[in-house]
Amino acid sequence: MATDVEWLIREIRSLSADDRRRVHQALAAEAPGTGSAAPESGEAEDRAYQELLVRAGLLESVRIRRRDQTSQTSFENFRPISVVGKPVSETIIEERR
Repeated sequence: MATDVEWLIREIRSLSADDRRRVHQALAAEAPGTGSAAPESGEAEDRAYQELLVRAGLLESVRIRRRDQTSQTSFENFRPISVVGKPVSETIIEERR
């Protein structure tokens, strides 16, 4: 027979990523010594969430993300080009036939 904690972990596993994040924020607000329910920002919030999932047994380890400033800047400055004629997706579909 499963304990309440095991049942709860199974239920959390079935939630969407957004709902899991909300559960994490609610638990962080209840944890002693946190003082407020304000979520951490960006990467720190992601890392804390992943560490919680590791402790719960839902992840094997926390993956470290390294952002290359050059690629990040390139992504932020990306502007699509205009293509004359039919959409490229149509051309791809036709060539696959």
